[in-house]
Amino acid sequence: SSGNLDSIKPQLFLYSPLCFLALLASWKWAGGIRSVGAISAFLARHSMTLYFSHIFFLGLMRRIAFFQRNAGTMLLMGALVAALSALAALLPEGAKRWSGRLSNRAP
Repeated sequence: SSGNLDSIKPQLFLYSPLCFLALLASWKWAGGIRSVGAISAFLARHSMTLYFSHIFFLGLMRRIAFFQRNAGTMLLMGALVAALSALAALLPEGAKRWSGRLSNRAP
């Protein structure tokens, strides 16, 4: 790659904005589905934790030779990174809930 703007494929100039506009147009329809709303609320609440933890876990797992074998193991690595990142986002929230419940108990 030459590192300049000319190295970007011309199709991306068309497909990227079209995909973005299609996503925005479908949001009104998809927003009515309860699970979509819950997923988007989770992503909005934990976006920074998900971003930093996925970089951390991806960096760790890329050092494991097993995940470098073929496309299947790379997909497995992606799924594990997504699951571990979601877990990393949920654990502090769950710990806060449990600590509040434990401290409210009468001795």
